[in-house]
This record gives sequence, C-alpha cells and structure tokens, in this order.
Amino acid sequence: MDGVLPMAERLTAAARLMEAIAACDPRDCAVLLSSALETLAAGEPGVPFLDIQLEAQDWASFATPQELEAYLEACAVKLASTTLSPKARERIRGYVKGIA
Repeated sequence: MDGVLPMAERLTAAARLMEAIAACDPRDCAVLLSSALETLAAGEPGVPFLDIQLEAQDWASFATPQELEAYLEACAVKLASTTLSPKARERIRGYVKGIA
C-alpha cells in the first residue's frame, strides 16, 4: 500500500492517537505534537521557477489547514492594499466564494 489507509483503519488510528494525547503529560504532549506538526507541515512555498500557479497549487496540496489559513490571511491583508485590475479582483472574489 502507498501509505493511504482505509477509512476504518484511519478512524481506529485517530482514536488511539486521541487516547494517547489525553493520557500524555501536557508538557510532553505540547513538545510531541509541535514536533509532529512541523514534520507534517509543507513549510514555506518555494520559489516559482516555471509556472507560479502550478507551484502554488503544488505547495497547497501539501500544506496543513493551519498553513493554508495563515498564508490566505497574509495574502488577503496584502491584497487589500494592492492596486489590482477589476478582472483580478473578480477572480479573487470567485476563489473566496468557493471556500466561504
């Protein structure tokens, strides 16, 4: 198998993980979970060499929900003060409608 577990196994593993987290000392748990999240995170987006849209999509496919939200927020703040064409603003509104 290529690392993808069937749903029943995923649910069992998730339940075991939650039990282990609940049983863990909070000081140890914070260190262990932080380390695990760092390992699972995609990190910062790379420098786009060929196609910026494909590079962004590739990074997003590996990013955690927290990373996606953080970068989206940072981009939204920057875009709010950036001069964009009406077509660009309309495209962005379309992207945001898809997640709202």
